[in-house]
Amino acid sequence: MKINLKSFIISFAFSILMILWEGVTLFNRINKDGKITTGLKQIFFSPKIILLFLFIWLISYFFVYLGTKKIQNIGELLYKYRYGVAVVILVVGVSFELSGSSLGIWGNYLHSNEYQKVLLGVSRQIRSDEWATSIPFIFSQGLHVPSYPYFNDLIRATLTDMFIVSSAPVATIAIIFKPAFIGYIFLGTAKGLSFYWIFRFLLLFLSVFELGMLLTRKNKKLSLMLSMLISFSSVIQWWFVAAGLVEMISMGAIATILIEKYFHLGKDYFKKFLISLALIWCAIVYALTLYPAWQVPVAYIYLAIIVYIIWTNIKKANLSLVKDGGIILYSILSIACILLLLLLHSKEHIQIMANTVYPGRRFEVGGKVSYILSDYPYSIFYSIVNINSERFMNVIYDFFPFSYLFSIYVFWKTKDKLLLPLLIISTMFLIYITVGFPAFLAQITFMYISTGFRVVSIFGLVNLFLLIRSLSVYDNNIKKIVSFAIASAFTLLISVLAFKNNQIFFELVRTNISNSSRLIYALIIVSCFVLFSLIYLILRNDKMKLMYGIAILSFLTGVMVNPIQQGIGVIENSRIVKTISMINRKERGVWLVDNLMFPNINIPLLAGSATINSTSVYPNLNAWHKIDTKKEYEEIYNRFSHVNIQLSNSNQFQASLIAADSVLFSLPVEKLKTLGVNYVLTNRDLAGLTNEKIHFELKKEVDGFKVYALKYNS
Repeated sequence: MKINLKSFIISFAFSILMILWEGVTLFNRINKDGKITTGLKQIFFSPKIILLFLFIWLISYFFVYLGTKKIQNIGELLYKYRYGVAVVILVVGVSFELSGSSLGIWGNYLHSNEYQKVLLGVSRQIRSDEWATSIPFIFSQGLHVPSYPYFNDLIRATLTDMFIVSSAPVATIAIIFKPAFIGYIFLGTAKGLSFYWIFRFLLLFLSVFELGMLLTRKNKKLSLMLSMLISFSSVIQWWFVAAGLVEMISMGAIATILIEKYFHLGKDYFKKFLISLALIWCAIVYALTLYPAWQVPVAYIYLAIIVYIIWTNIKKANLSLVKDGGIILYSILSIACILLLLLLHSKEHIQIMANTVYPGRRFEVGGKVSYILSDYPYSIFYSIVNINSERFMNVIYDFFPFSYLFSIYVFWKTKDKLLLPLLIISTMFLIYITVGFPAFLAQITFMYISTGFRVVSIFGLVNLFLLIRSLSVYDNNIKKIVSFAIASAFTLLISVLAFKNNQIFFELVRTNISNSSRLIYALIIVSCFVLFSLIYLILRNDKMKLMYGIAILSFLTGVMVNPIQQGIGVIENSRIVKTISMINRKERGVWLVDNLMFPNINIPLLAGSATINSTSVYPNLNAWHKIDTKKEYEEIYNRFSHVNIQLSNSNQFQASLIAADSVLFSLPVEKLKTLGVNYVLTNRDLAGLTNEKIHFELKKEVDGFKVYALKYNS
């Protein structure tokens, strides 16, 4: 068989990526604590990895060689049946209970690592908002009697809003506005978790692709690139569960497509009414993400695109003031009424949340975070190095400032009507990030709700829209020598800024890997090569090679972030979870977790037990005011917080702030009766705390945990 160079290169690249993923998985599993004890060289040049590489290369070459001439046909088939393919992926994935959750981390705390089923990749400790907070909330919803209540009395051991404030699966008709949670209601926790992850990713990928088809005038390659760049961006994958960014982008994309279709329906008012219903749904889903720091800037991007759609279609749409105006009015009133009803149902809980010290109300003017704009070149390594800072999770590989300046150049050449509003929004974000807004401007634009730090990722999003639109309207390719010179200049500029402003990344590498000097040089060279290659291909307008390059980039920035794991056995089979569940079934009561810091404070929730000091999305002021009668420490606990407690024989209650979202209470044992506590989960002997008023009875000792039942003397 004659060697085909193209097949050789593609299969080699694919094999390298797969081995990189497997090698990183082994690397992170061996070096669990983040400190390197086994080197990369030992991992990647082990006999197992070398043999695996050769096997994957041989198999992939065979399939690529056979499929080279048919790849166009395969692509067309995938495009034609894309929704059917998505359904098959969803059904198969849910059937096998596959997800990207990092719940495997619980194995380290529950001593149940033998039940971990991480098939590829590695669970991420830093994603504690997902595995340590969201997962216990979801388990408590499923184990609650009745299951999936609107108000859950297990979390905080008092009624807690689970739909608006906490965002968890709830058995209510309103769940249609949180569609990813529907799987939990009908399929249970394990398959519901799988449905949640796969459905949201497919929704994002397909909606952005369809939006790309609109923005690029049905250019499939560019649309696929846009979808990959966004769906597999660092900010999406690292923040996949938190803050609702997936829903914001998806709903904005779907709504934009529907509005464009509305203008082409002429007098077909039945279809227009159906579109209005879909738009109502999109708007409410968007609104219920309830993270204004991203909602406001994302809305500006879609507003710019919608302005373009109206601008180009309004004259030929022949709209009726009465009929179309009525549909628009009906849509606005429906959105307002439904949101009002939902908010009124959660009014008291929203008020408590709004009056917290953290996150509470904010007034930001932006500025002072321009140094983050050049972080993205190293995002291709963030899934390999054990990142430990939120800053690393906030980037999109947006090619700034090249993408911004290239779009200005294309607008100057083409006078494209969409580039103008997008450039205005991008410039507005750039000003907000770098120098900030005057207070009055921040207020009237609603940007005061967001921080410059949060706007950085949305700035990256609009830059990708600009880049893809520019490539679709400017079809000229620049000469090789000129492209080489421009790509070299931008690579040098961006790389210097990245090296200067992102020393925190290199400090992380030095901390985790001994003798890392040569590795750092290699990381810099690789990042420069990737950046140069992609900018060069953009300038040359070589869409096919650029698409392959974007696919590899997406693999590095996003695909490797979250693990592919199966089931929830690491929690369900935990001995301590089973013990708590058994005790609670015999006699339900309120639990307190002592001397075990977050995430252990949420262990009873995993067993469906009421936990007074679980993670609190908003504070249980009624409980804490009983023990802090003078409200001396209210500023400390009046916040979203992980409530850590240490019981003591002292008569004095004390509270201290560990972090913005973490508090520590020193709680006198006499206050346990006041709080109505029945059981204590701890890792220490509490017999010494027994006195004439309270008796600690050891019920069970499992895997280093001790469970005490409390007996109060009247």
